[in-house]
Amino acid sequence: MIFPVELEDAQTDLKVARSRRLSFWKATFKEDWILTGDEARLIDFADTIDQLYAECGRYFKIPTNQAVTDVLEALDKDSRDWDKREPSAFYLALKARVPDCTRSVRPVTPSRSQGCLVFLMGIVSVVAYYLIIR
Repeated sequence: MIFPVELEDAQTDLKVARSRRLSFWKATFKEDWILTGDEARLIDFADTIDQLYAECGRYFKIPTNQAVTDVLEALDKDSRDWDKREPSAFYLALKARVPDCTRSVRPVTPSRSQGCLVFLMGIVSVVAYYLIIR
């Protein structure tokens, strides 16, 4: 027999777990997720969040809570362990549901002007050294 207090505790635990799951998936869209205030709840999943961000999340705009919830519910209906087997399915489902959710990400390339500045500073250092010695 389930007592009302146990039922309330179970409902509270379920609400907390759903909120944590939502926070987890939303964090995979932010490189600086650890600064959002959810770090205490999500720190155990830091490596996974960082990996999912690097592989998939960085190519998407941050979705709404409702969009994340809709995708999770749809994927859970098809398979209860999809997130363990193939977490990238989340991003494919999101793109199918929200077509304008992607963003362009420029590859990180060194700037040519930085190289010139370093070269110039090297020349200035050599000239200053010779001026001080003389």
